[in-house]
Amino acid sequence: MNIITGLSSWMLALVALTGLAYAALLYYRNKTLPFSKQLQVLLFILRFLVVSLITLLLLNPYLMQNKKVVEQPLLVLAQDNSSSLTLNADSLFYKYKYPLRFDSLTAKLGKDFDIDQYTFGQTVTEAKKLDFTDQRTDFSALLKELSVAYYRRNVGAVVLLSDGIYNAGIQPELLAGSFPFPVYSVGLGDTITYPDLSISDLRYNRLIYNKSDFPVEVTIRAKEAMGTKAILQIYMDGKKVGEQSVSIESNRFSASHSFLISATENGTKKMVVEVLGLENETILLNNRREFYIEIINQKQQVLMLARSPHPDLAAMRAVFGDYFEISTAFIQTWKPDEKPFSLIILHQLPGEGINNNLLESYLEINKDTPVLYIVGGQTDLSALNRLQNSIQILNVGQSSMIDAMPVPDPSFTLFSFETFQRDRIRKFPALSSPLAEYSVPVSYSSFLFQKIKGIETNYPLIGFSEGGERPVGFINGTGIWRWRLSDFNQNGNHETFNEMVGKIVNYLLVKQDRRRLRIFTEAEFLVNDEILFKAELYNPSLELIDDVDVKLVLNHVESKTSNEYIFSRDDKKSYQLNVGRLPAGLYNFYAEAVSGNELLRYEGSLVVLASSFEGQSLIADHHLLYRISRLTGGTFVPLSEMMSVPDLIAADQRITSVASFTKEYELLTNLHWFLALLVLLLSAEWFLRKTFGSY
Repeated sequence: MNIITGLSSWMLALVALTGLAYAALLYYRNKTLPFSKQLQVLLFILRFLVVSLITLLLLNPYLMQNKKVVEQPLLVLAQDNSSSLTLNADSLFYKYKYPLRFDSLTAKLGKDFDIDQYTFGQTVTEAKKLDFTDQRTDFSALLKELSVAYYRRNVGAVVLLSDGIYNAGIQPELLAGSFPFPVYSVGLGDTITYPDLSISDLRYNRLIYNKSDFPVEVTIRAKEAMGTKAILQIYMDGKKVGEQSVSIESNRFSASHSFLISATENGTKKMVVEVLGLENETILLNNRREFYIEIINQKQQVLMLARSPHPDLAAMRAVFGDYFEISTAFIQTWKPDEKPFSLIILHQLPGEGINNNLLESYLEINKDTPVLYIVGGQTDLSALNRLQNSIQILNVGQSSMIDAMPVPDPSFTLFSFETFQRDRIRKFPALSSPLAEYSVPVSYSSFLFQKIKGIETNYPLIGFSEGGERPVGFINGTGIWRWRLSDFNQNGNHETFNEMVGKIVNYLLVKQDRRRLRIFTEAEFLVNDEILFKAELYNPSLELIDDVDVKLVLNHVESKTSNEYIFSRDDKKSYQLNVGRLPAGLYNFYAEAVSGNELLRYEGSLVVLASSFEGQSLIADHHLLYRISRLTGGTFVPLSEMMSVPDLIAADQRITSVASFTKEYELLTNLHWFLALLVLLLSAEWFLRKTFGSY
């Protein structure tokens, strides 16, 4: 216990001198007092203490104490809320009886421990009622969130109750090795393998061009069905457009088959792929998948203009070559024509050591066309700075290049990007980026920052400018072809790379929209997703306004039902709307707002898919749960031993209370015992003086 004033020690000496001076003046120099020498010394000491302590209070001193804090162990219950638990033969048990057993387990654990409860699936949620409706399962999101939320907390154990089936995020074992708490897992679901046919994967292009043939690749999986035949069928708007017979050659069978379909008329088409069930097949939900395609008339034109051949160009063509008409040219032989382009991609242009006048003239003529600059070692940064005013790149290293790792900006909102895909991007290799200083305006939005030599900077790696005459995007580095290869090596597909490049291009194209009422939403949702809309309203000068109501009418095409909604306003002069969850199907919508005397209208469509990731695999993976428990130092038990978990945790000697010491500071003026001491000293002095002849 210490007294702290925050002042130097000579101030404390001055406090003592004040007490001595006051006591000496009253008792030492006053020769007329009727007290004995011993009593006078005692009174001197009392007055010295009182005056010194009162003077000390004027310095606002604090009393510091080391306080012992004992933290009792906490248990975290994490319950799988995904729909795979109710898609198997035990669906009635999990809907009606299992929640009661879960409550019994919670009550038993709650007798000895404090408990925090979570459900997980698509998201991690605190204490959500079990309804088993989530359409994805992401163990990695759960482990990450618990690691952060309970950092330096005394968590005795995490009780994980799941069937072990996951279909989102990264492999759970990669995180389990560093997870700070033991995981006691309970294996739910059905581990018995029944004869089953399923559609495990679909590959198709959502955007199709009229009068063309488009492929649909279907992967089917068969279990315990050797020697049978599977009939695979595909329908467009209810009409069968293809059928194939597949021989099942083993009890663990998987094969891919392609259909080539003709696009004959414009519009959004409902596609259904179905594999006919076996005679003894009990679970048919995973035999059918629905998806939607959009058939349109004409591809948008994209110009890819480069300094020289480069693998970046091939990587980008692989992403949107099916969606756009790509014209590739090299600056030395390029001859501009009058062909209109929707987007211009400039790879390391304007270039060093070449004549950029033709390019500058072309951009001046087409000053409304969006441009995506890919900046590299051969880019003329001075010419680039002259061509646009969105970003200024100041070379500080005599054309030196540096490795820049990608770091997603968490505040980026120009388009949505899943959390697990942002995590994947962090693992992509470095781009070769100019060693430069970057000057960016307020209107610039960074999608990715640069991480240089292990240090995260605010230098933009990929970003966009919302100001100026044309929409402009920047990739400040070359080598994105390595990202495509890395995506496949890590994840077995190009999903993250394709979505990232696709959204970069789509954002630049959408920015050409000059409509005064604009609606933003995703093209596809799963049946359990909440449907979100964002609206922006502009005055004739294209300035954001929010002074009128915006109405949305949503029509379900199959049922011919419609609902009307009113957007709510936010503090950024935009409008938000959450219509909740909707039945599967195709929806057309239109939004209207009356600004002045003008009716503004926006039309669009979206799809809610009935197909569920959860239905693709229904055999519980208890081996995964066992590995998670083993890596974290916990224990796995099957459902039949679920109620033994409290006894196992009680026997775990690692789960104990934790004592720590913290420093507490309290003003002396707030301490009642200190004020009582002052009163006691003053009272003692008064009593002695009164008793022995003074006052």
